[in-house]
Parts: sequence; C-alpha cells; structure tokens
Amino acid sequence: MIETLRFRNDVLTAKDKALYEMMLAYARMDGIEKPRHSIAVADLSKFVDVKNLDRLVESLERISDVKVTYDFVEDGERCCSKHQLIVSEVREQLSTGVAHLSYSIPEAIRKVILASRDYAMLEINAFSKFKCRYTSMLYQRLAYRAGMDAAVRKPWAIEPAKLAEELGYPMKNFSFGVFRRDVLLPALADMASPNITRFTVKMDAPRGSGRGRSVKMITFRVTDTWKRMEERRAATLSPQGMKAIRQADATLGHDELPSNAVVARAVTATGIDEITLSDGWRAAYERAKADPKGEAFPGLESWMLLDAVKKSGVGAGFYMFAEAAAEASVIPTNRLPVKAAPAAAEQAPVRTVRTPEETEARQREIAAKFAGDILDQLAGFHSGREFKASFAADHFVRHCDHEIAPWACAADYMQEFSLLSNALRALRRVDDATRRRSLSNLAYAIKAWDFYKLTQIAGAVVKSSKAGTAMTPPPAPGRIHRLKGFIPTRQLTEASAEYDFVDPAYAAGAVQWDDRAEVDMRPSDDACPF
Repeated sequence: MIETLRFRNDVLTAKDKALYEMMLAYARMDGIEKPRHSIAVADLSKFVDVKNLDRLVESLERISDVKVTYDFVEDGERCCSKHQLIVSEVREQLSTGVAHLSYSIPEAIRKVILASRDYAMLEINAFSKFKCRYTSMLYQRLAYRAGMDAAVRKPWAIEPAKLAEELGYPMKNFSFGVFRRDVLLPALADMASPNITRFTVKMDAPRGSGRGRSVKMITFRVTDTWKRMEERRAATLSPQGMKAIRQADATLGHDELPSNAVVARAVTATGIDEITLSDGWRAAYERAKADPKGEAFPGLESWMLLDAVKKSGVGAGFYMFAEAAAEASVIPTNRLPVKAAPAAAEQAPVRTVRTPEETEARQREIAAKFAGDILDQLAGFHSGREFKASFAADHFVRHCDHEIAPWACAADYMQEFSLLSNALRALRRVDDATRRRSLSNLAYAIKAWDFYKLTQIAGAVVKSSKAGTAMTPPPAPGRIHRLKGFIPTRQLTEASAEYDFVDPAYAAGAVQWDDRAEVDMRPSDDACPF
C-alpha cells in the first residue's frame, strides 16, 4: 500500500474498487515485476458477483478512466507523477465465448511495491462485500496498523479533513457530520464481522469545547491481528528437538510427519516445546488412523484430522492439532501398543516358477533400464538425468560387451545375437564420436525390444568395419552435431516402443550405410572374427 496514493476524478463504485484490488492481488501472485498480466474474465465475474460481461467491461472502463497521483521517495529522489490507474483490454473468443482480461500496472507503482518493506495482510474476499466506495481505502490503512506489534502500535489519530483527503472524499464544503454519515459509519459497518475477521476497530470522534463543538481529531483503535499459524515467525529449535521431529516413525509415513518449519511456527503460536508437539502429533494421528470414527485428541475428531491432511497436507493437519493442543491441559503422547504379528506356520519354501512370457517381460524390463542409462550418459547426464556429467573418450568402451546388460538380455530371444556380439566388438576400435552414435542407435532398438531393427543396425556396423571405412564422419569443430529429426525431449514409453518405435537417427538417414534394404545381414563364414 502506498499511503500517498490519491485517486483523481474518482467515480469508482465499491464493486469497481473490489475489481481493482482483485487485479492488483492477482498481479502480485503472478509476479508484480511483469509488465502485463492476464486473468480469466469468468474469475473476475465470480469474485465481484457480476455475470453480465458488458457490465464488467463498463466497470473496467471506469477504472481505466481514473487518474492516480503518487508522491514517494526512491533512491534518494522524490517521485511525483500522475498516471492512468491501469491499462486493460478484454479479448473474447467468438467460437467458445471464453474471455480474458489483459492489463498492466504503471511501472513506477510496480517499482515501489517491489522495494517496499512494509506490508499489510488483507482479506481479499472482503472487498467484494463492501458497500461503501470509501471502505477499501480506510480498511487498508487500518489493516496495516493492526499488523504492527502491540508494543509499537499506537492509536491512529488524524484530522477529519486530512482523512477525507486520503480517502478521496470531496473536500468542497466539507462537513464532518456529512462525512461521518456517508463515509465513516458505513465503512465501519462494512469492516464488522463476518466481512473482516482478522481484527476489530473502534472509532472515537470527541467534540471540542469551543464554539460549535467541532471535531478536531478522529482516533481509531485496532485490536491485534489474528494470524494463522503459517503466518507466524518460526521459533528457534534445539538440536534435540529437530532430531526428534525428523526421526523416522514405524507407524507413520514420511508424508505424515511435519517439517521443522511447520513445528517451529506452532511453537511460536502455542508456546509448547517442539518435542512435546511432535510426540503429541504422532500419537494423535496414529489414533486417528486406527479409529477414524473416534477422537484423535481431546476436542478433535479423527475424521476432521484425516480430512485436513488428505485435502491440504500434513501441515494443515498439524496446525489443527496444535490449536487443539494449545487449549488442552494435558497433551497425550502415549502410543498405541504394537500388535504382534501372528506366527506363521512353518512350511517348505515354495519356489516360484516363471512362465516364458514372464521371463521375457523381466528381461525386457532390465534391458530397457540399462539402455536408458546408456542413453542418459550419451546425453551428458548421470543415470536418471538429475545431474550433468562429462565422460572421458574411452568411457563408452565398457558398454561394448555382449555379456553385460542390456545386450545380454537379448541372447535368448534374438536369432542373430552373434551379429550383435561382433558389432559390439567392432565398436571398441572406432573413434569415440562414431562409437557414441552407434551405441545410441543400438540402445534405442533394444529398449524398444525391436530385434529386426537391432539386427539391421548391428549388421551395418559389422559391414562398415569390414570395409574399413568410418561409419559417420565426426562433426566439424565448434559446431553442434544435431541429427535430423531428433527430438531430445521425446518420452519413450513401453507401449510406444512396441508399436510406434522409429529411432530418430536411424530413420532420418544419419548413418552412411544402407541397412534398410532387404538383405541378409547374417555373418558369413568368412566374416571378420572380431
């Protein structure tokens, strides 16, 4: 909030100002530093409860017509200017009827919002319930003061005329009685519960003792802001407490245990130490899982706790427990007894015999896993593609062995496995760039469990090595070798590999040899014995 912000030629209604606050809140969430933002018109209509698009466009036009002036200091310089409040445009798809609003906020206001260190937590849904057009400006000033610590917060005293100027109230022929009737009382009614729940406000406007007994000062007193636990400052935890919080549990899973930060905020809110809260949570959630219809904690039903964790995560469930724990005189930490597993009757071990189909499926799974590791390494990553890696020129020689996975997995299913064995031996002797490209082709084929393709590629490798020629010339220095038709982000699934596999490098003609012809690539008797 920029307290020196003033609206000029202000004709905005309460709905208009609620719409503007919604757009400003969305811009903060989307990234206030961005020059433009886009939001669905349906979301805006639902927020302000205006279903007619024409009425919404009229509201946007009024917002765009308003000029705003500001006066603040930035980097030792005073900034004063007048700007259009927003620049907006509504676009509607004629075929679908879906409309979006594209808008921008003045750069100077974006900069001061980014540089601001003081913030007020606002209840955005309250703006659409305000009926007085001046409530939103007054509410933001009071919310800012309600968020201050009680030790430094003082009653806000201000002259009536100055307050009227800040709220944009017309100053011509100013009368406090009219101002109180048309602005202050309706605004205080708007800020009453249930519209505003985070704080309450009281106003004092004592009359003076002089002639006319005019009101010299208006004083607003706000209560402490009610803060959710996730808004609290995290307490400093002891090493023993952090260890207790993160200790594994035999009954609860990792996603059912709160983090250190969540517990630390609950410590600030409740004043209970972290070990007691952690042990109490484990006991309460264990009881909730064991008896969903019972009581997990005094005053807290099991189904409520389980539902909170299911819908909003363990943090929300833990905060619900912490609020109940703050009201309880005793926090039970005793756990349910562990039921002993019934002793199984001794029986002779049964050996599981796999069918041929199950055996092949297992071999195919292993081949796909190891082929994927090879492809990850060829792409410059460690297996799993989580970390980049740089491999030496002779690193991939170790993969040119037919007795290791993934190649060994095809031994019982590929008719020309000896051809693959010879091809892998040949790849040990070629240059690194050629070895990498050929291994990539072979890995794609075996990952797809395509033995015809694997035979063709292996035969081409043997044929090229037999002729004594380089299979693919290395790329020119300083240039990126990008295979035609290669899509590096393509995700290969088991189904697509089986029914729709085409190796990009192989299909695009990136290899020199013509291994797609219908020729017999089986090794002859005089084949080169690699």
